[in-house]
Amino acid sequence: MKKQYINTLILIIMPSWASAQLITWTDTSPNALAPFQNNAQQVADLAGSDIFLYSHPVQNIQFNSKNGLRHYNNVQFSTAALVVNATPQQIYDTLKNYSGYVGLFPSLKKANIIESHGNISVVKYRVSIPTPIKILNFNEDAIIQHQLTHNSLSALLVDSPVQYGMSKIQWFALSPQKSLITITQWNDLHHTKGFLLNAILKAMPEVREAVPYVGNSFVMEALNLKFNGKMPTKVLDIGKVPTKSFDSNQYQQLIQLTQNTQQPVAFIHPSHAVQYQHGLEALRFTTSYQYFKTPPKKTQQLLQPMTYQTLFPRQIKKIDLIAGQAPVQDAFFQVRVGLGVINIPFNLRIRFSPIANGMNMYAVGGDLKFAKTRMMIQPYAQGSVWTMTTASKIDASAPFLLRAMRSLPYHDVLPSTAVAKVIHKKALEKLGL
Repeated sequence: MKKQYINTLILIIMPSWASAQLITWTDTSPNALAPFQNNAQQVADLAGSDIFLYSHPVQNIQFNSKNGLRHYNNVQFSTAALVVNATPQQIYDTLKNYSGYVGLFPSLKKANIIESHGNISVVKYRVSIPTPIKILNFNEDAIIQHQLTHNSLSALLVDSPVQYGMSKIQWFALSPQKSLITITQWNDLHHTKGFLLNAILKAMPEVREAVPYVGNSFVMEALNLKFNGKMPTKVLDIGKVPTKSFDSNQYQQLIQLTQNTQQPVAFIHPSHAVQYQHGLEALRFTTSYQYFKTPPKKTQQLLQPMTYQTLFPRQIKKIDLIAGQAPVQDAFFQVRVGLGVINIPFNLRIRFSPIANGMNMYAVGGDLKFAKTRMMIQPYAQGSVWTMTTASKIDASAPFLLRAMRSLPYHDVLPSTAVAKVIHKKALEKLGL
């Protein structure tokens, strides 16, 4: 009788406990293809062999969370898109295997399904990023609710250092062996927890600007390596940077998107080798485009060395101009990156070399040896388009505190993506837009 009573009690209690962790949620994130007339081939043609990053117009959303219904006005989702050598079925099989994310995504150490019902699963992940500086070690758990369909995987943050957010991965067939894969996400970076994350966001609020593109790039780079493998490195001619080619309709479409969203569009290129005195060095460039309402003459102030101390006063402490052969100008930057728990000081000597409608900037000394940027300003309608192609990589002989950043996943890819996103926001402020 006692045993039967216990069994009955368990049956009564278990259903309410089991369903308590599942959140009734309707994915309100936009379709990744919405800015392109829901045409996957259009997006694939723009992406080419690059990771394509863009934002959506602002929208209002509401959704259920573990803390109840939440409402947000004027949130902005961001998307990354990539063409992969895989069928939709191969992508589906990869993404439905949550435990297989360990090994797919660097820094992910554990993935345990704690509840599953039909196409909905709640998964607990363990993220670990060790660094040579113990105070910067990141070890956190994240609980995410996934909803899987035949061509999408939605995710809702249930409990993590970023408390509220959502994402959606979608995939679209292009040809028998090629697909377009996208990720669209939004996170509330004003409700976070955890000492390290809060310290970094307080010390560097600009990080909030970079997170959407950097997070999407992280996922796409992992899937790029999974389905496309490591692509051969292209050797650049001396003085050159990677370029993108668009027809007039594509270019107009991209610039109109930056006008509508007030965010840049960007492309992460495959590896390119740059020639240095010691030989070839592989770099990952990011090219970004942004429309400004200001005419080219006013926008050109963004090409001048001293402008950058006003753009980044927290980080750039001093700029010394070094006399050289005009019009080439060297600038010595004293930089201090404060992460809330530690400061990382380093120096840069950057050569500014004017070209038609723009400027080449590249490292010729200091602690960051591999840094190369080209900025171009072109007239467009009543304003101008600022194009920036940039790459940077920390070498193995950099000072210890700077070198420690090499332990971060994709350290040769994500910093340039972050710079491209943040600098465009700073430029809007500088131009009074």
